[in-house]
Amino acid sequence: MRRAQLIGFLLSLTPVAGLPAQTDYDLFVAEFQRAFQAGSKNGMEKAVRARPGSVLAHYEAVMYVWLTKREEDENRELLDKMEETFSEVMDCESLVHVRRFVEGQTPSRSKQVQSARTNFRAFMKEFEFVERSGTRDDYLKLVDLGLELARYAEDVGHKSMAADTYGVVANLLLGVPEHTLQDTIDAIDVARLFIACRDTWDWTKDNYYASWQTVIIQKQAEVKAIQKAEEERSSAGLDTSAVGVAQYIDPAGETLTSPLTFKQLKDLPPDSNYSGGPLALHWSSVVIQGQDATVLLPNFKKKEVYLVRTGASKVELALDNEAKSTQRVTIASQVKPSLFYLGPDRQDPYCMTFFISGESEPFGS
Repeated sequence: MRRAQLIGFLLSLTPVAGLPAQTDYDLFVAEFQRAFQAGSKNGMEKAVRARPGSVLAHYEAVMYVWLTKREEDENRELLDKMEETFSEVMDCESLVHVRRFVEGQTPSRSKQVQSARTNFRAFMKEFEFVERSGTRDDYLKLVDLGLELARYAEDVGHKSMAADTYGVVANLLLGVPEHTLQDTIDAIDVARLFIACRDTWDWTKDNYYASWQTVIIQKQAEVKAIQKAEEERSSAGLDTSAVGVAQYIDPAGETLTSPLTFKQLKDLPPDSNYSGGPLALHWSSVVIQGQDATVLLPNFKKKEVYLVRTGASKVELALDNEAKSTQRVTIASQVKPSLFYLGPDRQDPYCMTFFISGESEPFGS
């Protein structure tokens, strides 16, 4: 592994991180509190089902409040309702692990947990910046920092925070610029640590956890296929580091040479047009004014071809100026080729591109 201390999870196929956004947290607190005060079991279950990740964060926060003000019976009742509802809806005992973690903290360990939480928030801010405009070096520096924070969270016993951090690290590895196969391999290793931390606290029934499991399987298959292809290329004596067309060059094969020959044409083909090329400005242009107007395409010598305006933005192609039979072609502000036929019964196919100019391109074709 390129980085000896590697640990984390992935990017494009999954959410950015396990920790819920602050707005989700606020919504959960408001919805659950409202249902709790109204004594609505269905309302509390609905709030948990909609934002399960926020339950862990809020339960932990209320636990700290209750431990300092144990005389507040409402907080104890709120904790019991959250634990009961979460267990029923999510079919897991994650909040039991959170309770044991908080209750077992010493004052010094509590300060360490608070330090880990502060560092994680700063890490997430840096993640947002790097994801928008970071270089490969920026990504990898943040990977190393994230791995350090994740290990610290594990050391203080906060498995949920460690898993969240590993998730962000793997997102970085999967999204790093100039991505390599080793980046994918490292992300898989990090994903397994994410899974391990979640398993420890029985936090395994949400979509985030399931998506990680799926991605591990997909990325493992991806890596296996690439490694197999590289082994086959190596066995065949091909350069395994080659990219692009160089992948198909056999350095041990016979060198073939062919002299270039040129033949001067006496005349241009009948359907050729010197005013072409990649710039619309150089294309032949026509003007079609009025409904049902018909105009001959200039410079097309193979056969007389007419454009017929059948609507405000609809144009069809005809092989005679009376437009007895027309074929629909695409004419728009974005270039798109149109297929039509110069012969009867869909014979003699031909392809041409039509373009409507705008104010910045005063010429159209």
